[in-house]
Amino acid sequence: NKCIREKYKKVYNEKGADYLYEILKSRNEKIANTLDKNNVKRVIRALEILDTSEDMKSFDNVKVMQDYKVNMYVLKLNRDILYDRINKRVDIMIKNSLIEEVKALMEKGLTKDTQSMKAIGYRQVISYLENEISKEEMIELIKRDSRRYAKKQYTWFRRYDFAKWIDVENKTIDEISNIILEDVNI
Repeated sequence: NKCIREKYKKVYNEKGADYLYEILKSRNEKIANTLDKNNVKRVIRALEILDTSEDMKSFDNVKVMQDYKVNMYVLKLNRDILYDRINKRVDIMIKNSLIEEVKALMEKGLTKDTQSMKAIGYRQVISYLENEISKEEMIELIKRDSRRYAKKQYTWFRRYDFAKWIDVENKTIDEISNIILEDVNI
């Protein structure tokens, strides 16, 4: 509902993310605890759903997963190795024309305000193309933000006590597949 969404955007603009999150927390603490208070878009969406519906199934993913037999596997890698791989991947993305890709998208009319252009990598390249940062700063920001996102993903998975963590540091894809297949008895 656009009207409700605009109401909460106004609250955010006037009072900030913490205030908006507290509104959600006072209305439904369980939902609030599943969201990052700084992810304003999702907090607003949660409030919008609360205002328009009593059907909270869309929020209750944890409960849904507990009602069914769900096998969740998290592939865990030593942080130093993971971060090194992220850094190398970013270097490869730059080498494989990430800057040119973003230029082409901007030429087609996409801007830094377009949701897809806010993704990690794209937004930093836009800042570089708009001469806000140097190429070196752009690369370091992409690496830093990618590492932070990986850390956030691990944190997100920790809330699922039924998730099974597989240390993949010295394992092949076949070994990892076999661990999962044995667990599900296939």
